Amino acid sequence: MKKALSVLLSLFCLFTLVSCKGDEDKLPKAPENAEITLLYSGTDSFNPYAAKSVHNRRLSTLIFDSLYKFDNKYKPVPQIAVSNEYEGTVYTVHIGAVTFSDGSPLTSADVLYSYNFAKSSSTFGLADSLAEVGSVEAPDPQTIVFTLNRVDPYFLNLLTFPILKTDSAGLNDSDGVEIPPIGSGRYIPDIKNNCLTRNENYIGIKSLISKINLIASPDAEASSHYVESGVVDIYYTDSSSNIVRMDGKRCDVDINHLVYIGINSSYGALSSKEMRYAISSALSRSEIADKAYFGAATAAKGFFNPVLPDVKATSSLSEKPNEDVSIENLKNIGYTIKGEDGIYKSEQGNRASFTLLVNEDNSSRMTAAHVITLNAKAAGIEITVDAVPYDTYINRLQSGAFQLYLGEVKIAPNMDIRELACPGGRAAFGVSESNPDTAMTVSSSVSAYDSGQITLSALSGVLLTEMPEIPILYRKGSLFYSDTIKGGVEGLSCDIYYSMANYDF
Repeated sequence: MKKALSVLLSLFCLFTLVSCKGDEDKLPKAPENAEITLLYSGTDSFNPYAAKSVHNRRLSTLIFDSLYKFDNKYKPVPQIAVSNEYEGTVYTVHIGAVTFSDGSPLTSADVLYSYNFAKSSSTFGLADSLAEVGSVEAPDPQTIVFTLNRVDPYFLNLLTFPILKTDSAGLNDSDGVEIPPIGSGRYIPDIKNNCLTRNENYIGIKSLISKINLIASPDAEASSHYVESGVVDIYYTDSSSNIVRMDGKRCDVDINHLVYIGINSSYGALSSKEMRYAISSALSRSEIADKAYFGAATAAKGFFNPVLPDVKATSSLSEKPNEDVSIENLKNIGYTIKGEDGIYKSEQGNRASFTLLVNEDNSSRMTAAHVITLNAKAAGIEITVDAVPYDTYINRLQSGAFQLYLGEVKIAPNMDIRELACPGGRAAFGVSESNPDTAMTVSSSVSAYDSGQITLSALSGVLLTEMPEIPILYRKGSLFYSDTIKGGVEGLSCDIYYSMANYDF
């Protein structure tokens, strides 16, 4: 009986194994050597410090790694680096056992070589940020030391510049065709075959994608055609208007682009913080994000990106309007009489009425301005849109010929706010020494932050209290991908192809 039961169990197990094996064969399998297609510029360089086209600059993140990247919460993620320590203004970064695509070792000498390109190049927008670096040394092949001119807790977020092999840039072949510099990234450019091939020497996780086919796109019109016709598999845009849409799926990418209302702080009642508070409290930031940016934005809670954990405690702006707070602030500065048109005025007859300068060429900002006027009116403040062409808009900002303006600024990944908030900053139109209380308080607080006396959270609180500008929202980029890619797609503002090793087919 036991023998018969044993035979039956054996047959059952054999049948189960065969059945499972059959089911396994029917399951879809990810290709071991998948291919995708991306756009590039055939007339542009693959040298990341010489590339002018947005396509080739983005592709460079696949060819060249950096010391660090930063994630969607602006936390540094080691790439070539393996560790770091810092004390005061000195950052010491240690390099891992990394090889270039040609098999040669990557050392601190290569980092120095690349740093010298980065600090003088506008390609990645790092030249200004790296100006805070006083000196760079390479005490040994695996160590690089950055000495800064000021304290910067987020300095690692600036170490995203591409690392090239020393002396590999600027070379040509026998036909005079530029040879791409050598990197340590996930892919190697093959200019003869218009593709990128997988770097088998890459130290990280290798993607299932063995080959990336490249289609030359000479201009924006050609790019739009290729995207809309479904020729390319991945397309990214951080444009706030005229977005080219692609069939398939989409994910958001957090970018550090702040849309705000700038203020001429020397103009009448706008010199008063209470008036700025009143305008701010009237805004429906969520409505502006939805209607003007189709949801590709998130309401600003303060001056810094709301994804940043360090400033959550002092970021208190509301997504929804609070008309009662607006009216209370108006009354605190003497705007106590509500006119027949619903706009508040003072006993002297001064109306809470202002003009908002807007670039008429930007459709998203024009829509945002319309929502702002409606929000303000509901709180008893009159805002009239003054829409002008871009060149006129810039000229008037630079000359100070405005009361309010609708602007956008890209905050550096180390959260350097001085260009927006301090007098003399390149985006600080209207922040004037003629309003000493706000200007001096903000400038002294930024200086205190630079010397390590206060935290970014404390600086965030000061900015909201003084409100040199009125934050509205932070925009998001859009990463589109075709239906051939089933998932695993996540882009970073410093590398839209960051998760390529996780793409599922």
